[in-house]
Amino acid sequence: MDYPEQTQAPLPVWAESAQTRITYAGPIEKVIKKPEIKVSESPLTQETLHNLGIEKIAPALSSAERDLHRWCSGDESVSPLDEPTPSPLEIEVTDVPEMVPLAQYADSYILAQGADELFIIDQHALHERVRYERLRDDMISWASQKLVSAIPLALSSAKSEILHGHKSRLSEIGFDFDADLNLIAVPQLLLGSEKLEGFLSDVLSELESGALHLDTVESLADEVAFMKSCRGAVKANQKLSLPEMRRLLADMQTIENPWACVHGRPTVLRMTLNRLDGHFGRHG
Repeated sequence: MDYPEQTQAPLPVWAESAQTRITYAGPIEKVIKKPEIKVSESPLTQETLHNLGIEKIAPALSSAERDLHRWCSGDESVSPLDEPTPSPLEIEVTDVPEMVPLAQYADSYILAQGADELFIIDQHALHERVRYERLRDDMISWASQKLVSAIPLALSSAKSEILHGHKSRLSEIGFDFDADLNLIAVPQLLLGSEKLEGFLSDVLSELESGALHLDTVESLADEVAFMKSCRGAVKANQKLSLPEMRRLLADMQTIENPWACVHGRPTVLRMTLNRLDGHFGRHG
């Protein structure tokens, strides 16, 4: 019996190509471009300095200030609990709400709740400010130090007269002179300092002008208080107990300017509950 001759269907072009050139391994997938993933950001500007905008924040630490902070980074921190408690008559209550410490973050920041706000507080910056404002007068001693050898002074006749007329005032800040107006005692703050004669000259100039308030003296007191407040403040990366955090927050209510450290940088970042609710879409 004769069977009809079967003809094979021609191979597709792609199959012929596969037989002659490559082994077919399935369809080639098209490269699909993935959509860009957007990271959610809050459009809200977070308040840092009290009643001031972001543009009011002081610039970053200068190289001199960084050197100061390195010098102040020893193990000589004073616990907030060991700071003297001010008399109720001396306390200057500010508009800082009463706060409850929640936790410490990175051993550097205190997280606290006050009224309907979350406060993130730089523990070093705040303690530095508290020490500066609260302890400034106690940190400065104008005690006199007798000199082994008298220092002759090159004074004009006018300034010699001023010195004669204000010996008692100069004695209050540690200076003493012999009959020839040679310097025989100086403030311990300036012992061995290159600033000594320049400081005395500036003080005499202010006395000559009739100034009742000596800016030169106040400026030196500020400088010394600044150094001591920075050195004695708790450091970043230092664990604090809850009582220590509570004391820092309580002290924050009693100083004139708790919102900035002595460098002018903020001590606090604030976030209201309303802002948090808005960020997480809870306003409906």
